[in-house]
Amino acid sequence: MFINKDMMSSVFRLWLYFWLPSLLVGILSFLSATESGTLSSVPLSVGHLWIHNSLVCAGILLSGRINQKLPYLFYGYNSIFFSLILSLSASLPQAFSRLLIYGPVEVAALALATYFGAHRQYRMVWILFVLLLLAAFLEQLAGRF
Repeated sequence: MFINKDMMSSVFRLWLYFWLPSLLVGILSFLSATESGTLSSVPLSVGHLWIHNSLVCAGILLSGRINQKLPYLFYGYNSIFFSLILSLSASLPQAFSRLLIYGPVEVAALALATYFGAHRQYRMVWILFVLLLLAAFLEQLAGRF
């Protein structure tokens, strides 16, 4: 399987769609001008982050074996769930600034997993786990700021 233009445009659209609920959370938070978050930042190890995100990607990939539409459903669920967690963040501006460090890489891996799962293409799956490891290290780095 080669990376082609159609694949990249599909993955990029998925990547953009992931951020829509988060953007809505940010706008609503800005408009309300209150800090009502309840979750504080809990440091997690690189291994924990990598395993959790790898399991999410594996679930998205394997759901494509059942039905080719399921990866999109799980991807959308993860996007909404992520946005809900973000909305509970103790400091939304700080959460967004940390997210800028690791989020693009992590969401790219999720978008690729969705594409691979929906199209039942598993030959390049190893790329996902490399991206997720990079995202886990970046997330650790972001937690230090």
